[in-house]
Amino acid sequence: MTNAANQAEAINHRTKEAAKTAASLEELFVDTNRYKTVLSEILIVHEQRKAADAAGTLKKARGFALVAPTGSGKTRTLERAFSNIEAMNGKTGGPGDRIVLSLNVATPANLKSVGIAILKALGVHRLNEGPRSDSGTYPEIWEMIYAQLMLQKIEILHLDEAQDLYENANKLQRKAVLNTLKTLTQNNAWPVCLVLSGTEQLERVLNDDYQLGRRLNTMNLAPLNYATDRKRLEKIVKTYIDGAGLQDNASTTDNFLPRMIVGTCARFGIFIEVLIEAVRSAVFSESPSVELEHFCAGYKRRASCTAEFNPFISVEWRKIDASKLFERDLPPSVPRKRGRPTANTDDE
Repeated sequence: MTNAANQAEAINHRTKEAAKTAASLEELFVDTNRYKTVLSEILIVHEQRKAADAAGTLKKARGFALVAPTGSGKTRTLERAFSNIEAMNGKTGGPGDRIVLSLNVATPANLKSVGIAILKALGVHRLNEGPRSDSGTYPEIWEMIYAQLMLQKIEILHLDEAQDLYENANKLQRKAVLNTLKTLTQNNAWPVCLVLSGTEQLERVLNDDYQLGRRLNTMNLAPLNYATDRKRLEKIVKTYIDGAGLQDNASTTDNFLPRMIVGTCARFGIFIEVLIEAVRSAVFSESPSVELEHFCAGYKRRASCTAEFNPFISVEWRKIDASKLFERDLPPSVPRKRGRPTANTDDE
């Protein structure tokens, strides 16, 4: 085998090992206070519904809305919460043995497309005897949804990115969306706990209709803050690095966590992604420890930026907008300040 072939094989092996490690870390979940609060809020409305059902007085059910920017970790948090709720109720979470139905609202969304997606998730693939399975009108589709939710004993219906169902609609359609969502929570046959999650736009949806808004308990996932989140973030960094069997030589560097918060737009989900990418870089380089250079390399891979815009080594790290990609140079009005690089941002 030639030297070039040997090198290619070595790179392939290191890449596979790094990918395996990253995949295993993506399955980790740390039960933070933020997660426990979300779980508690859903349990509150669900237990209220169960109590009314047991008493024979079930006519309506309260719901829950979770709002946060993209990358805040709300979807993963809700997945974990629903999994635990299924287990608490002796369910596996699979078809025919679940009380939670969770669905992502695919864009572009309308009542008919979302209704069809819900029915398919419920195992209903033909809406009528016609040549097309989607030939029903949206009121017919949603009537079937109400019946199937009751038939299959679904007690919690979750719509992720729920704002898209509203934002893509005109004024008349928006009224229909709001009325449909309200009907899910209040009907004599089988009201469900409606859980909506989405970006800040979801706040506008709830504020546009007082009746819907008052039927939902609400929570906003605040951005990460060093003063209040330091301890839990330190714990998470340790958990993930330990989980890869590596040592941590990065988090002891000056302002590591504040730089990390800036570099992840103060969003928890992105924080985890950047952390896993740094561990992946360390495994690829066959390092026994995670170093600052691995965070630098991981960030560079995400943002394709120059050193001035890499928060892990930049002198002006506090001014970096980590939502911007491909940053190459400072604007002319901003004086250039170069610090002595403390780590190599190149990898692979």
